Amino acid sequence: MAPKHYGYIFEPAVDYQPRVVREWVDVCNGRARVHLDGSVTLSPDSKSRDFDVLGHQVNPSGYNSYEVNGWNFTAYKSASYQLWKKRPKGLTWTDHIDRDRANDSFPNLRPVNASLNNLNQYRPTTKGYVHETQEWVDKVNAARAAKRQRPLILREPPRNMYISCCTYKGERHEFGAFHDPEAATACHNASKEPFIQERLRELWTAFLWTAE
Repeated sequence: MAPKHYGYIFEPAVDYQPRVVREWVDVCNGRARVHLDGSVTLSPDSKSRDFDVLGHQVNPSGYNSYEVNGWNFTAYKSASYQLWKKRPKGLTWTDHIDRDRANDSFPNLRPVNASLNNLNQYRPTTKGYVHETQEWVDKVNAARAAKRQRPLILREPPRNMYISCCTYKGERHEFGAFHDPEAATACHNASKEPFIQERLRELWTAFLWTAE
């Protein structure tokens, strides 16, 4: 088990981020409380509790937005920064694991970077593969040449297959090669979450083992 820096419990063999061990967190300068299930109430410990008024609405982006006496906050962001105050560099985003923006329960939240947050998106038009042919290579290199970038050089001749993959921080990561596009897309959709978890495990492990 990693050293318990910052009070975290983290076992890399089973965890990809420090475990949530709190039932609630106080946010909005102690005026509001976000609970384990994502619900929000006024904090009973607020010094101004007799005057506090809690308002709630779902904003145009689908997130739960709250207000206490003119203070605006979203539960998922506020809770995330209380649950994981110390985090690896770059994990400045908060991801809803199930992609339901209204589900602010603690087990559904995780700190991520922009690349991982973008990867955990559902877009009906996402293919999740490249059709690796010589025509595809030529098209890619033409686009790179127009941008004065280095050409794509494959280690082997084009496989003439559908390569299930994702792009993370500018690099392609392959999940498998298939003869039909439907299988490649299915593999991509099934492989995204394990890929995200593994990247987070690497980041948190490096961060906690080097923490002072």
